[in-house]
Amino acid sequence: MARRKQFRNTRIRTALAVTLLGVAVLLVAVRITSPSPAAVRANSWVIWNSMGTGYNPS
Repeated sequence: MARRKQFRNTRIRTALAVTLLGVAVLLVAVRITSPSPAAVRANSWVIWNSMGTGYNPS
Protein backbone atom coordinates (compact mmCIF):
# COMPACT_ATOMS: atom_id res chain seq x y z
CA MET A 1 0.00 0.00 0.00
CA ALA A 2 2.69 2.48 1.03
CA ARG A 3 4.73 1.45 -1.98
CA ARG A 4 1.91 2.29 -4.36
CA LYS A 5 1.50 5.73 -2.76
CA GLN A 6 5.23 6.36 -3.08
CA PHE A 7 5.06 5.41 -6.76
CA ARG A 8 2.19 7.85 -7.29
CA ASN A 9 4.10 10.64 -5.55
CA THR A 10 7.11 9.93 -7.75
CA ARG A 11 4.93 10.19 -10.85
CA ILE A 12 3.46 13.49 -9.65
CA ARG A 13 6.96 14.86 -8.98
CA THR A 14 8.14 13.70 -12.39
CA ALA A 15 5.17 15.34 -14.12
CA LEU A 16 5.78 18.55 -12.19
CA ALA A 17 9.47 18.54 -13.13
CA VAL A 18 8.63 17.97 -16.81
CA THR A 19 6.08 20.81 -16.72
CA LEU A 20 8.53 23.23 -15.10
CA LEU A 21 11.22 22.23 -17.57
CA GLY A 22 8.81 22.79 -20.46
CA VAL A 23 7.91 26.27 -19.18
CA ALA A 24 11.60 27.11 -18.75
CA VAL A 25 12.35 26.00 -22.32
CA LEU A 26 9.41 28.05 -23.65
CA LEU A 27 10.54 31.15 -21.77
CA VAL A 28 14.09 30.77 -23.08
CA ALA A 29 12.76 30.32 -26.63
CA VAL A 30 10.61 33.45 -26.27
CA ARG A 31 13.60 35.44 -24.97
CA ILE A 32 15.74 34.32 -27.91
CA THR A 33 13.11 35.05 -30.56
CA SER A 34 11.89 38.40 -29.19
CA PRO A 35 14.34 40.84 -27.61
CA SER A 36 11.53 43.13 -26.39
CA PRO A 37 10.94 42.73 -22.62
CA ALA A 38 7.26 43.67 -23.05
CA ALA A 39 6.79 40.83 -25.54
CA VAL A 40 8.52 38.40 -23.19
CA ARG A 41 6.22 39.46 -20.34
CA ALA A 42 3.13 39.14 -22.53
CA ASN A 43 4.15 35.67 -23.69
CA SER A 44 4.92 34.48 -20.17
CA TRP A 45 1.44 35.62 -19.09
CA VAL A 46 -0.05 33.58 -21.94
CA ILE A 47 1.98 30.54 -20.84
CA TRP A 48 0.85 30.91 -17.21
CA ASN A 49 -2.75 31.35 -18.37
CA SER A 50 -2.55 28.18 -20.46
CA MET A 51 -1.37 26.33 -17.35
CA GLY A 52 -4.72 27.09 -15.74
CA THR A 53 -4.11 30.08 -13.48
CA GLY A 54 -7.24 31.66 -14.95
CA TYR A 55 -5.61 35.02 -15.61
CA ASN A 56 -6.76 36.62 -18.86
CA PRO A 57 -4.37 39.35 -20.08
CA SER A 58 -6.80 40.78 -22.65
